[in-house]
Amino acid sequence: MLPPSPGAFQELFGGCSQAMIFPRERVLGLIEFLEKKGKGQVDLLLKDLANGEGFDTYALYPVQALRQFEEQRSKRHKLCGA
Repeated sequence: MLPPSPGAFQELFGGCSQAMIFPRERVLGLIEFLEKKGKGQVDLLLKDLANGEGFDTYALYPVQALRQFEEQRSKRHKLCGA
């Protein structure tokens, strides 16, 4: 996950929780944290967790994600001759 790919930015605000990616080894702690909190806006709760634990958070914008997908697809196409 590090260094961040082009198009991934560290943001100061909530991330809206349409899709979030976490290292596998952090998931159980994440579940415990959310269960303790009980309720709240998930993106802001996760931001609180990240700030409290000293984690970095990044936002990937759809335009950059699509651009990266297309670049990878193009590279595979050239390599495979398809």
